[in-house]
Amino acid sequence: MSRTLTILFVIAILTGSLIFFVRPPEDQKPPSAFFSEGVGLYNLKGDKFVLSGSAVGKPILLVFWSVTCASCIEEIPFISSLSDTLGDKALVVGVHQGGMPVKLIARFLKKNSDKINYSLAFDNDNALFSMCEVSVMPAIKLINPNGDTLYSHVGYAENQNEAIKNEIISKL
Repeated sequence: MSRTLTILFVIAILTGSLIFFVRPPEDQKPPSAFFSEGVGLYNLKGDKFVLSGSAVGKPILLVFWSVTCASCIEEIPFISSLSDTLGDKALVVGVHQGGMPVKLIARFLKKNSDKINYSLAFDNDNALFSMCEVSVMPAIKLINPNGDTLYSHVGYAENQNEAIKNEIISKL
């Protein structure tokens, strides 16, 4: 168990370092252009998950996360509660970072499926992470149907939950 935790810790540190230092190219398309073309993501089985088809006319709350991010995992109950609160006013989608072994993600989801009540998608090539300029996780972005960012937040601290929820609701 100790060795597994050590390995996960090292992976988390390396992943976090890469995410923090890798910046998207300056000529990157803005999120609005990306949404108008349809965002191609995948489910755990590898089937296409297209945001433009799932979110017709609705704002989308994108939650950028990874199974190797301790704060991301800590944030899951809040995101589930927020998903319940938002109901059909917005589509909540947890977007997992690409580059992780599918077996690792599948194991995590199997153990925690009862805690996650929102859609999950996988950004295999990190295109959405780049388009939305996400370099630190967890990150939340509320996007309107035109692809404009209405609200953005990085990091997780439980004492901010109420303020974040109220800010998101005020933007809908």
